[in-house]
Amino acid sequence: MRHRFLCLLIASLCLAVLSVQAKPAPWRLWRSKTSGAMICAANPPGEGWVPVDGPYADPQCQRLQPRS
Repeated sequence: MRHRFLCLLIASLCLAVLSVQAKPAPWRLWRSKTSGAMICAANPPGEGWVPVDGPYADPQCQRLQPRS
């Protein structure tokens, strides 16, 4: 029983460390291949869209993300 508790404790600590290191997806400016429309999105909007610029720090695609 004690061994199981210790394993669960170690696993939860590992998950906590990984979640602290996680970052949100960067915002990018996307252009439609068919209409030429532009949108700002953190995730690819789907087939038919190509990334144009980014990464941006805000959902309006106005401030470029600082390089690190």
